[in-house]
Amino acid sequence: MSDNGTIRVLTMKSANSTAAVALSALSWFVLGGCLAAEVDPELVAELGGTTDGQESATGTTSRTTGTSTTTDASDDDTSTSETDGECSAGDGCMCTRDDECAEGLVCLANTCVSTCGNGRIDPGEVCDDGNLIASDDCTHLCQLPRCGDGIVQRGEGCDDGGVDEGDDDRCTDQCALRSCGDGIVQEGEECDDGNDDNTDACLSTCVAAVCGDGFARAGVEECDDANRRNDDACVEGCVAAFCGDGFVQAGVEECDDENDFDFDGCVEGCKLATCGDGFVRIGVEACDDGDRDDMNSCTNQCRRPGCGDGIVQPGEDCDDGNDDNSDGCLFTCVIASCGDGFTRAGVEDCDDGNGNDFDDCPNDCRFASCGDGIVEGREQCDGSNNGQSCQSLGFDSGTLGCGPNCAFDTSRCGSCGNARIDGSEECDGSEFPEDRRDCYRATGGPPGTTGELQCSSCRIDTSRCAFCGNGIVEFGEGCDGAIPQSCNSLDPRFDGGTPQCTRCQVDTSTCTDCGNRRVEQGEECDGEDIACSEYDPDFEGGMAVCDACRYDLTECSRCGDGVAEADEECDSDDLRGETCESRGAGSDGTLACNADCTFDVDDCEAGETDD
Repeated sequence: MSDNGTIRVLTMKSANSTAAVALSALSWFVLGGCLAAEVDPELVAELGGTTDGQESATGTTSRTTGTSTTTDASDDDTSTSETDGECSAGDGCMCTRDDECAEGLVCLANTCVSTCGNGRIDPGEVCDDGNLIASDDCTHLCQLPRCGDGIVQRGEGCDDGGVDEGDDDRCTDQCALRSCGDGIVQEGEECDDGNDDNTDACLSTCVAAVCGDGFARAGVEECDDANRRNDDACVEGCVAAFCGDGFVQAGVEECDDENDFDFDGCVEGCKLATCGDGFVRIGVEACDDGDRDDMNSCTNQCRRPGCGDGIVQPGEDCDDGNDDNSDGCLFTCVIASCGDGFTRAGVEDCDDGNGNDFDDCPNDCRFASCGDGIVEGREQCDGSNNGQSCQSLGFDSGTLGCGPNCAFDTSRCGSCGNARIDGSEECDGSEFPEDRRDCYRATGGPPGTTGELQCSSCRIDTSRCAFCGNGIVEFGEGCDGAIPQSCNSLDPRFDGGTPQCTRCQVDTSTCTDCGNRRVEQGEECDGEDIACSEYDPDFEGGMAVCDACRYDLTECSRCGDGVAEADEECDSDDLRGETCESRGAGSDGTLACNADCTFDVDDCEAGETDD
């Protein structure tokens, strides 16, 4: 075959034969990747080939990688051209026997030719269906179809004959076009582990497994629901939702505060804290014993039992849980009743709780109604006089009546004691006429008349009135005129003075008590000594001593009185017995006294001494 594909007529001659096989009317064609030639049918039959216009392996085609022989039609000799390498014993290669030819070929006329397609299974053939169709159940090489034979059979996506082109090989060893799941990471794939298992690191879509892809990765994820919601069974991080994960699972949990502290708003089991759950909620509940018993130490409101909790505990008459004292149960948990001091709405008109049936609120807690024949409230009478009479009211006689305001009508009652001055009465009870309403007016006495005016049997009684100045000690007077007693006889504490009678009361302000350190009338002093000069400025020295509340002046001195006293050296001629010699001023001369009561030694002289 020339470089341009034209066919040369070949004459092939075996080494041990002189017969020449003339091949005429040759035309080459390609079928299933093999180069074949049409030959004369008689010649092909002689060689044992096929004649139905199918590919023939007559050896007239030299597929050489080694030696090929070409012969001109007119040339009886065979010429051999050596090429790189040797013939691969394929169809058209030179041979001397069959075992030098490839599988499915025989050696005819020193050429490897195919007998495939003659309808019988020849040596080297697995099958022969009488045709050279490559893609049916018996290939054009009379072999059963298989992946890797280079022929795309039914069920194959490709068949590259087993040629491995590395990462760029588009046809797998299973004759399938490269795709996700073939175990090879192709362009556009993150991974490809060759399986459909979506629980490993590579999904069946050749995408690397991640949390949120909808597939729970074995050993890594607990779940994967392909969403970002944290209120379902699978939460953030593809972790199965559980109580304490911090997410409230809808329809399952009431709360989830991500802690195991049962004394806040969310308790064990992710339940909202409620009274009765057995956990004392801090700042909300006083107790929580987890039961529904209202009669123990913790009520069903999770409070300590007590009046006002709405539960009748032992010792309580009632408990309505409020502080309203106008309903049937007081705030003290005592059943409301008339007289409890609280007006019950719709039941009582009033309730002053004092037990007095004659004030504005009678003891039946109904307002009094004058004219109903019942004496109540502030009514004195109502139809009847309630058993009272003029005499029971202090009158001597008469008929007691009941006025239209249910008050006693004493207008027909008479005699002393009706607190009204009637007839010849001077007074009645505490009622006195205006001109005689006190002792001064009743006695006609001078101003200063005092005492207590009385009404006895409706006559004015002045026995307890007193007239100061009449010389008679009367009611309320301590004296009236001269007081015969001395201060000491009135009170031994007094040691002097004369009591006085002032406004008919004994006045001891003139009495003295020497020694009480208070200078009183008739006393010069009382316990305190003073300087003589303070007593009399003429004194020049000494202390005036308080003795028997009188000053003793014996220690006081006055220069010039002729008496040498106190701190005076001398006074006039009183030299206290001193002389010039005693004063050390000489043995002669005369000692004198100065005007300031000090010694004058000017006239003293020293005496002569005998030799």
